[in-house]
Amino acid sequence: MPNPSVWIIRIFKTADGWRALKPLWSKRSGKPLLTQRCLYKETEIDTPGGRWEIEWVEEGKRKRLKCGDQPTHVLRAKARQELRLQAQAAGIAVVDQKAENGKRLLATVKAEYLAECKANKAPKTHQTMKQVLDTFTMVVGRRHLEEVILEATTEIS
Repeated sequence: MPNPSVWIIRIFKTADGWRALKPLWSKRSGKPLLTQRCLYKETEIDTPGGRWEIEWVEEGKRKRLKCGDQPTHVLRAKARQELRLQAQAAGIAVVDQKAENGKRLLATVKAEYLAECKANKAPKTHQTMKQVLDTFTMVVGRRHLEEVILEATTEIS
């Protein structure tokens, strides 16, 4: 069942400034298709050059996600977000995929490793690893694991 709290909006610059508009659907060949036409002040307008976003409510706050300029991108993003919200509502742990351009945050990798270390190693080993990794992240000064790996390989060569 689709989550009614996820919806598609079209961001477009009107004479009154940037607006979030409700897109219109057309029915061609019996299927609903997302169009660039939107409702603005109860009038249909064409919105060339606008961008698609999805919007939803999470923990009482409205959230938005930019989805690009193609209708297929926004439809896929809406379906992913609906699944994510349904999984959260069912009590399934959802991993937050906030990796930037496929990169993993060093703090996240460190936290995952320390959680595994705490579960499978002696308390003193966990404490030592925590101190070592805290010092390492402070000294290395990088946000992403891939930056550390890339830097290490270029220095070795």
